[in-house]
Amino acid sequence: MIKKEFVMTDEVKESTKELKIDADVCIGCGACEGVAPEYFEIKDRVSLVKKKFDPADAELIEDAMDNCPVQAITLD
Repeated sequence: MIKKEFVMTDEVKESTKELKIDADVCIGCGACEGVAPEYFEIKDRVSLVKKKFDPADAELIEDAMDNCPVQAITLD
């Protein structure tokens, strides 16, 4: 009997990543919303993720992460 293993391709791995904001770290400055308003919005002084990560927007999300002064954005 041959045992088959499921191996995730890089493309599948990218598409399953989840975009998150650490609300305990976020200062609500709006830098992420300024860079990627389709992904982030500020509510009650904290950024919220508005939509699921699309690998086609990886560079945009990287820019938002780089512009966050407290590094509250993660993509895991």
